[in-house]
Formats: sequence, structure tokens, C-alpha cells
Amino acid sequence: DAFPFFPAAAQTRPPIRGLISMGAYHFVGAGGQPVNTLKEIRAKSGVFGGIVLVASWQQLQPVANGPLRSTVIDNFLAQVHVYNSHHPERPLGIKLRVWNGFMAPDWAKNIGGAPIDVIEHKGLRNEKHRTLGRFWSPAYRAAYANLQTMLAAKYDSEPLIREVSITQCMALTAEPFVVSTAQGVMNRLRAHGFTDAQYRDCLENAVSDYSAWKQSRLVLS
Repeated sequence: DAFPFFPAAAQTRPPIRGLISMGAYHFVGAGGQPVNTLKEIRAKSGVFGGIVLVASWQQLQPVANGPLRSTVIDNFLAQVHVYNSHHPERPLGIKLRVWNGFMAPDWAKNIGGAPIDVIEHKGLRNEKHRTLGRFWSPAYRAAYANLQTMLAAKYDSEPLIREVSITQCMALTAEPFVVSTAQGVMNRLRAHGFTDAQYRDCLENAVSDYSAWKQSRLVLS
């Protein structure tokens, strides 16, 4: 479900081999922030070759154009270092996935206008009311690319982080190529300036927005 991108001349780390735990996804349905844990990994130690470290843009940069707040990443890296020291025969690699879209901070959702209210249908009795920013706009994209530049400056040399998921252009799921066509989503995005051409431009430039990452493999789902 993903395609790797990396500069030919770069000394990229090897890809994660074997099964990869999805990591913290409870927040998608239940709300709140992602909480990374090794509980499932420890229950099946030796089975997995990697785990997804999930963080939200809200957690990492809550203040407009502010500094990186990396506690969520640092704490989990420390846990994986300890785990790997106890399981040298089957150490874990990490795929870093930062959630953008509805998990962007309020200041980013206000770039170019007020946040856009959308309704995501998860079955007849489970509507999800979300807010989105103008994720297709150049100003929004530049803000997110700046976050990736800060992340790369701190973590591109971290051996545990083998892969980084590209989440530029994402809306309600972690796959940038997926935008709901439900009326409660698409019609409202269109009313606030979303166009096919701008969306395509965002997707075509998503890899370059992660250009600060040189040693970690980029994965575009």
C-alpha cells in the first residue's frame, strides 16, 4: 500500500522487514491524541520487525510557526531503545507517521480562512464531525513542509527511524490520495476553494515537501 522514495545518492537506511504494527490508532475513532505503546509488541515479542510511531501535528507544533515539541516522539524512541536492548535478535525499526488533516493544530486550520466543518459518515449511527484546514493551499503546505524540515533536522540521523510516511495533502485518513466524496465532506471543501487542480499540485509536490529527510526512506501510501 506504499511506495518508497529516496534520493539515489543518499545513504538511506534499510527498509523495515517483516510485519509492522500499525501503532496508535485508537484516537481516530475515539478522539484525543495518539498514545504510542509497545503493549501489543510485547505480547508477541519476536514477531514484529517494526512499529509505526504516530504523532499529530497538534502535538508537535501547537503554536503557530512555533518550535518543535517532540516529547511524544522522544518518549517512544526511549521505549523502543529499551525493548531492542532486550531483544537484540529481533529489534524493531520505526516508521514515523505524523497525522495532518483533521489532526492539524487550530492555527494551521485557520490559514487562509476559518476551519472547514465536515461530516464523515462511519455507518448510519456513527457520524464523525471533523474540521479541516485548506490542506491544498500553498500557504498551508509550506507550514507543514516547515514542520517536516524541523523533524528531519532532529531525527533524520536517528537510526531507529527507518521510514517516514508522507502525509502532506491528507484530510481524514493517513492516505494523502484519499479524500471522501461524501456530500458532507466534498461539497464543503469545494465551497471553500478546493479544486482538483490544486489537489493534484499538492500531491505532485508532496515528496519534495519532505526533501529535508535524506537518510530515512519516504513512504507514500
